[in-house]
Amino acid sequence: MWLLPLPAGSPRPLGTAVAHPAVWTPDGRQLVFADGADLYESNPDGSDSRKLATLEPRIGEVRVAPDGRKIRVAVYDLKTGSSEFWELNRDGSHPHRLLPNWSDPPHECCGQWTPDGKYFLFTSFREGRNSIWALRERRSWIQPKAKPVQLTNGPLDFWLPVPSKDGKRIFAMGGMPRSEVLRYDGKSFVPYFGGSSATDLAFSADGQRVVYVSVPEQTLWTSKIDGSDRIQLSDPATMEVALPHFSPDGSQIAFMARTRSTDWRAYAVAANGQNLRELIPGAAAGFDPGWSPDGKSIVLSTSDLGEISNKIGILDLGTQKISPLPGGENLFSPRWSPDGRYIAAITTDSQSLTLFDRTSQRWTELVRMGIGYPSWSHDGQYLYFDSIFAEDPAFFRVRISDHQLERLASLKGIHRLWGPQAEWSGLGPGDSLLITRNISSPEIYALDWQP
Repeated sequence: MWLLPLPAGSPRPLGTAVAHPAVWTPDGRQLVFADGADLYESNPDGSDSRKLATLEPRIGEVRVAPDGRKIRVAVYDLKTGSSEFWELNRDGSHPHRLLPNWSDPPHECCGQWTPDGKYFLFTSFREGRNSIWALRERRSWIQPKAKPVQLTNGPLDFWLPVPSKDGKRIFAMGGMPRSEVLRYDGKSFVPYFGGSSATDLAFSADGQRVVYVSVPEQTLWTSKIDGSDRIQLSDPATMEVALPHFSPDGSQIAFMARTRSTDWRAYAVAANGQNLRELIPGAAAGFDPGWSPDGKSIVLSTSDLGEISNKIGILDLGTQKISPLPGGENLFSPRWSPDGRYIAAITTDSQSLTLFDRTSQRWTELVRMGIGYPSWSHDGQYLYFDSIFAEDPAFFRVRISDHQLERLASLKGIHRLWGPQAEWSGLGPGDSLLITRNISSPEIYALDWQP
C-alpha cells in the first residue's frame, strides 16, 4: 500500500502491509484492508494492524458502512469464477453471507452504500448481462429483510455504481463492447475480416477456414475466410469462450471456456459443431489448450490452489493421462512448434519468453521484456509476440536459431480491445500480424434515483 499526498507530493509506502484492497473508515480513524483471504484493521498510516476475519478463498473488495458499524466484502473464488458479498461487524464478529441462495452461482461485485446508508448498490451478472441492483438496509432485526431490486435492464451492460454526494443520482458505467480486427499491411494496420466484431482468430492449416470469438457475446464461431458458411459452435447462454485453435487436420477445435459455475476449463468441439466436450472432465481449471503437430496431444496451462496458469501439462488424448512438462511451473500460454521439437511459454509475470527443447529436456530464455500472445511462424523459424505494458508497444519476432530479436510494427496509439485474456494478438495467413481494436463507446451514465 502507498499513500499519495493531495494536492501534490511524492507517494510513500503506507506501513509495511501487503494489501488489496484497502479503504479508510468514514471517520478516517482506521484503515480496513485485505491480504488474500484475511481482513485487517489498522491505524490510518497502516501501523498496528490486527486481523478481523478470514474469508476463503480471496477477498476482492472492501466496503465500510457510512455509520462505521458494518463491513461488507466481496469474496472471489477463482476456481468457480463466482463472487459474493459477505457481511460482518466492525470487530470481525458474526461473518455471514449477505444474500444466501439469491443467485446460483453468485456473480456480485462493486458494492457501494448510498450516503445515508439506507441502500446498498451493486452489480450482478445474470442472463449474460451486468445490471445494477439496490438492496434496502434493515433498520432493526424485527424488520423483514428486503430483496434486491433491479435498477437497470439492458440492452447495455451497466456496472460500477457510485451514488452522488446528495444521494439523488447514481453514476455508472454503461456500454456494449464492440471490436474490429486489424491486419498489418507492411505500412499500417487496416481493417480485416469484413468489419466483424470479433477477436481470438485462428486459422486452419490449409488456410480455408477461420475460428473466432464474437464480441460482445463471447460465442465461438467458424466460417470460411470470406465469412461465408458460418457455424455457431457454442451457446452464449451457457459459456463464455476464448482462444480457440484448430487441430492439425482441421476437424477439431480446442478452446477454453468458463460457465456460471466454473472457472476457465479446456474444451474441444468438432469443426461442424458436434460433440462439444470438456477435455479434462472435472478439472479445477485448464487454460489456453493447443495441439501437438500430430493432433494426438494437447498442451495447456493447469491450475491448483486457486493460482492461475502456474503449471504446464500435456494431455494424451488417447489415454487421457496428463503429464507435467518438466520445469513447467510458473509458466503459461504454451505453444507447440510446428515440427514438434519445442514448446514455448511465458513466465507468469509476462516478462520472459522461454523455450523448452523436448530433445534436451531443457528450458532456454529467448527474450526478457513484456510478452503477449506468442505465435509460431508457419515454418517454425520464428516466434511472434507483442510487447505489453510498454510505453511504446510493438509487434516483435525472435528467430529460434540465434535468438535474434526484430521489431516489426508499432502498436502505439491503437486503442486495443481488453478482453477476458487481456489484449489479443495473433497471426493470419502468410504470418500476417493481427490485433483487435476497441471500437465500443462505454460512457458514464447518471441515473435519477428515487428510493
